[in-house]
Amino acid sequence: MNKKYDIELLIFFFSIIFLPKIGLFDLKLIALLFYLIISFWRNKKIVIEKYYIFPCVILFCLVLLFFVNSFMNETDYLILLRYFRCILSIVVINNYLVSKRIKVDLCVKSISFVILLHALSIIFSIIIPASRTYIELFSQYNKKILPLRSTGLLSGYDFAGFFLSAALILRIMYNVKEKNKVFDLYCYIFIISIPLTSRLNALLLIFEIVIIILYMLKTKRISSTMSLLIIIPIILIGSIFSILTIEAFEPIKHNLIQKYHWVSVLDSNINMTYSDSNIIDAFESHYAIDKSVNRIIGNGITANRDPGVIKTIYEGGAVALILKFLFYLYLFYFSFKHRKKHYVFGFVCFYIILITIFEFKLLFYFATGGFELLIALLSAIYLQEVAYKSNISESS
Repeated sequence: MNKKYDIELLIFFFSIIFLPKIGLFDLKLIALLFYLIISFWRNKKIVIEKYYIFPCVILFCLVLLFFVNSFMNETDYLILLRYFRCILSIVVINNYLVSKRIKVDLCVKSISFVILLHALSIIFSIIIPASRTYIELFSQYNKKILPLRSTGLLSGYDFAGFFLSAALILRIMYNVKEKNKVFDLYCYIFIISIPLTSRLNALLLIFEIVIIILYMLKTKRISSTMSLLIIIPIILIGSIFSILTIEAFEPIKHNLIQKYHWVSVLDSNINMTYSDSNIIDAFESHYAIDKSVNRIIGNGITANRDPGVIKTIYEGGAVALILKFLFYLYLFYFSFKHRKKHYVFGFVCFYIILITIFEFKLLFYFATGGFELLIALLSAIYLQEVAYKSNISESS
């Protein structure tokens, strides 16, 4: 029977993506342990699919590298906990989905639904400010309130928009394959909520919309005239937004403010929401590496820098950076090789590229929630492929 939703599955995906950390208690980690017990009770065994062997080896190498650093430096053991959580996530998610024996499209619909709740929480927190108190009580966001931005069910602006961008593309791929259309209500809600998260996500949305419209033009789902009527305003809006929010365009912004009053009003509102720090100074401060840091194997510490690539160098140096890249490169290659079998493999390729882009802004490789979503999609599609082959073998 083709089920529309599975309540238990919805709770599972909500738990592994959105459960917050309250003090020292990581509710997501507790949920993983709970689902490990459930999957073992159902399957009577713990299995790891062969395509996860190499990724797990890399994770164990990162753990080993951390222990090497712990003998030489005063290390941050929360780093070690992150890698153990990733190993646990692979085992739990794979075994749980095996125990459920569901189709991958049900997983996609469930993921879309729980991220839709996240999108709605962002919109509500903007149009109904009183709701922010309750939403942020769940997300544990406790930083400066920005009037035109929200983190929704997460505690970071970039993370909030990242899931929405991923969900938008996943939903469109699902619609094209299963419903023979591109946009639905889910997509429109994702599109509305993405600009309310962060600058990077807003700019990525513009790029995504242009690509989607070009795809629609290529597949004759939209006329060339209508394509231009959509793409040109989007590019203009994106250009104005970039000029007003990126310090490198300061001279152009100054001239526009002098000529057009509406630009001055728009700039005032944007300044209340986005920082106007010097982009060159910000780049130098975020990407600077202390001389005391071992560039080869790191110091096993958490950097007081934002970019994930820099944090990785502080944790494990160039060795850790290479290992992390190999982890995602392997999963990208695996998915790219199978992309013609199912649209989710193609989405995983896009997802890994998206993660890599964000890794230069914040720590997204192995980030909680984002990593679990990747493993869930890979496990769901691979297990369905295995089940399909098994049925073919039995029938023959």
